[in-house]
Amino acid sequence: MHNAYIKGILFWYQNCCEYLEFLLNRPTKAGIPGFPETNMKNQRDSIFKRLKVAVVLPSIIVFLFMNGFPSAAAGPSKITYGSTSGIETKFLDRINRERRKRGLRPLSDNRLLSRVSLRHSIKMAEEAELSHTFPSYQSLRERLQAAGLLVNKAGENIAYCKAYLLDIVHDGFMESPSHRDNILDPDFTHCSIKVVKKDRDIYITQEFARLVTPLRQYGTAPEIEKDLAAWFKKKFRSSLTLLPAAGSFAEFCARENLRGGHVPEFNKKWGRFYVVNLIAPEIEALKKELRKRAKHIKFQGAAVGVVTGAHPQYPGGAYSVSALLFPGNKFGKTSEGKLIRYVLKEVNKIRSVHGCRALMYDKSLSKSALETAQLYYNYPEDSLRYPYAQKVRIFRSSDPRAIPSEFTGFLIDQKQSGKVGLAVFAPLKYGLPGNFFIVAIIVDHT
Repeated sequence: MHNAYIKGILFWYQNCCEYLEFLLNRPTKAGIPGFPETNMKNQRDSIFKRLKVAVVLPSIIVFLFMNGFPSAAAGPSKITYGSTSGIETKFLDRINRERRKRGLRPLSDNRLLSRVSLRHSIKMAEEAELSHTFPSYQSLRERLQAAGLLVNKAGENIAYCKAYLLDIVHDGFMESPSHRDNILDPDFTHCSIKVVKKDRDIYITQEFARLVTPLRQYGTAPEIEKDLAAWFKKKFRSSLTLLPAAGSFAEFCARENLRGGHVPEFNKKWGRFYVVNLIAPEIEALKKELRKRAKHIKFQGAAVGVVTGAHPQYPGGAYSVSALLFPGNKFGKTSEGKLIRYVLKEVNKIRSVHGCRALMYDKSLSKSALETAQLYYNYPEDSLRYPYAQKVRIFRSSDPRAIPSEFTGFLIDQKQSGKVGLAVFAPLKYGLPGNFFIVAIIVDHT
């Protein structure tokens, strides 16, 4: 008998046996009641052996009927595609059906992504091997970049089968956790599927991707920064104080965040604060994460900085956001007049302990005291700028009543009564960063 003829018969027989074995061994979610697993396996093996024998003769007859006698020399294998668009559309429809069942957005095809999936299917057919990688072959991300695609996330499903098994490939993907994860990933926006044929062999590539539109420009984003700050105030509480004075530093933090730098959460002038750094290609994603992280922090003032730029994780560019959150304190909602009365009471308490008469509150001196406190906020080391420089004492504290003990000598310098000017400057109430109070005391005995 002709060698090619024998090979053809054996090939047909092998395919029939493979299909029968697939049907008999296909996994199920639950066993058959009343049959132990070992008995099921023995019975399956016995049935399979009998079917193998029973299939030989029909296989030979069908092969002769359909193929006749093959020629002595078999021609080279030919890879074809283009006539499989119906199969590819059916695959995408089934994928989107699975996604809609679970409330996920359907995936769209993409021309450039289709080129990537087609090239990979052809490559597998040429190599006659099912693989995501080959020697001297680009990775998936490199292939996507070479096709001119900007992608935040990508995945790939591949399959090989005989033509008669094509209908069950999707079911096989759904039963495989890793393939199923790609099909049902909520982040993906596009999927392109390409099928190629090589003789009776079918090679399938499904490329999944989250495609992004590149940002129009890099640098500062004042409009986005303004909108994000307004959204931030609305989402949290109306009493939140936005701090434009800290905007420049927030932008600096955002730039450092974009390049992977670190910003300490302490500033000698502002005290302690929290920094929330985020990077994402979409503003909505940033808002969602910012709200999630900030809700665990108790803060009273905030500043937001936004810059855009290139980032290795996001080829189309990304937004870098830094939110500076300044915690409040228990006196944050107390009126300025009440805080001044607290300080005056403490001053006269100290004088009383040392046998001194009470000092009288003076509005004119208090106005100078407020100016002094504000100067101290901006120039804490330059005491020569202060009015009444020889008659003033200043301290910074989260509790305005906590007058430092070293002020005692100054406060009891003269026992007779006099005038006192008091100011309690709260930076957050003036739209400035800082969760503390600056207290200025001016004493005049003239």
